[in-house]
Amino acid sequence: MKREVLIGTVQPKLTVYKAAEAKEGRLANIERMSDLMHKAGGRGCDIVLLPETFTHAGIPLRADIMTDHAERLDSPLFRDLSQMCARYGMNAVVPVFLQDQGHIYNSCVILDRKGAVRGVYHKVHPTVPEISIGVKPGRQFMVFDLDFGKIGAIVCHDNSFVESARCTALMGAELIFWPHFQSGWGEVMWEVQLKSRAIDNGCVFVSSSYSCKSDKNHWAPGMFLGRSGIVNDDGIILADAGREEGIATAVVDLNDKRRAHSFCYNDIVDYKQAMFDHRKPEAYGMLTRPKETQ
Repeated sequence: MKREVLIGTVQPKLTVYKAAEAKEGRLANIERMSDLMHKAGGRGCDIVLLPETFTHAGIPLRADIMTDHAERLDSPLFRDLSQMCARYGMNAVVPVFLQDQGHIYNSCVILDRKGAVRGVYHKVHPTVPEISIGVKPGRQFMVFDLDFGKIGAIVCHDNSFVESARCTALMGAELIFWPHFQSGWGEVMWEVQLKSRAIDNGCVFVSSSYSCKSDKNHWAPGMFLGRSGIVNDDGIILADAGREEGIATAVVDLNDKRRAHSFCYNDIVDYKQAMFDHRKPEAYGMLTRPKETQ
C-alpha cells in the first residue's frame, strides 16, 4: 500500500534591509512568504518547508533588533500561519527566531493540517554571530508525528555535523527538513552533503534557502545558492528550485523503501533497516566523549 506525500519547499527572494528598516523588512518578509505558502497550498502540498528565520531574513543580526522582533507562538504571525494550514489542510515547518521561556532560539515550529502546533525544535548548533547576540543553543534533536509519518528538522549549521541528521534518523524520522542560509560551503560541498545525509540515514532530505540574484538578474559563486530542493533516500534529487524565487515540489511514497543487494545480507534488503541493524554503538564512544578528553 502506498503512503504518498506531496512535499513542497519554498524559496523566496532575499532582500537586504538596513537596521532602521527592520520593522518594515519583517512585515515584507511575512507578506512574501504568505504569498508563496498560498501557492504551495494551492498545489495541494501535504507539507511545506520555509527557509531559516524567514521573518528576519536580510535584517542585521543585532541584539536590540532580536529582542524587539523575535517571534512568539501566541503572536498574530502564528495565528495567521495556523489559519493558512487549516485552510489548505497542509502541514508546515516554520523556522523563526523564537522567544521561549525567556530565551531566544533559532527554531522550527511544526504546524499540522489543522494549524495546531505539534512541537518546536531549537537549533542545537547556533553560529558564533547568533550566539554573540544572545541566541541560545537547543539541547536535543527531536522528531514529530504527523498524519503521514514521522519527521525531523535540523537548522543550517546543524548540518555541518553528521550526528545531527543521524540522531534524528535514529529517532525514527522518515523525512528530515533543513532550512538554511547557504553560500559559504560552495555548491559542490553543499550538494554532496545533502545527498550523503539522505543516503547515510535512509531519509528523504528537504532543504529550503533563498534566491539571491543581483539587480542585473545575475548569479555568481559566493551568493546564496538557492537550489531549495528534495533529495530521495537514494541520493537522487527529485526537485530543485534553481536560482529563482519559487516552490519546488515532489511526491514521495514513504512505503517505497530503498532496496539494496548484498548489503549486510546476501539478499535484497531494506537498506535503512539493514544499516541500522548492523550499527555498533558500543564502538562509537569517541563521539560522546567531552571535547577536552578527545
